[in-house]
Amino acid sequence: MAAKYAQIMIWVKFSDFRYALHRQLFKKEYFLLRTQMLARHNKEIEQAQRIHQAEEEDLIRTLNLDRKKLPKILRLEAKTRSNMFKESLRISAQVTFLYFYKGNDINNARHAK
Repeated sequence: MAAKYAQIMIWVKFSDFRYALHRQLFKKEYFLLRTQMLARHNKEIEQAQRIHQAEEEDLIRTLNLDRKKLPKILRLEAKTRSNMFKESLRISAQVTFLYFYKGNDINNARHAK
């Protein structure tokens, strides 16, 4: 009976040791995975921040170029609108001239007959 009891005690101690060892191994694996995941997460965040920073710098560069070009574009558009307006006035004056002066000569010639 004492031998059985001693055997059971040895088995219990061995089971406790196995359980503690298993728990310690599990904790180590968990912390290793957690560390690896955090490192990967930090790398991904840094990469996303670099990409975002590059895009932001590109947008700022484009905006500054557009700001420099804007006055020239506005001047060219104003000049174009002015030329179009002058051309429309010239066409309008020609039409008016043809309508009143040439048309009256034709009408006068008709009435004179």
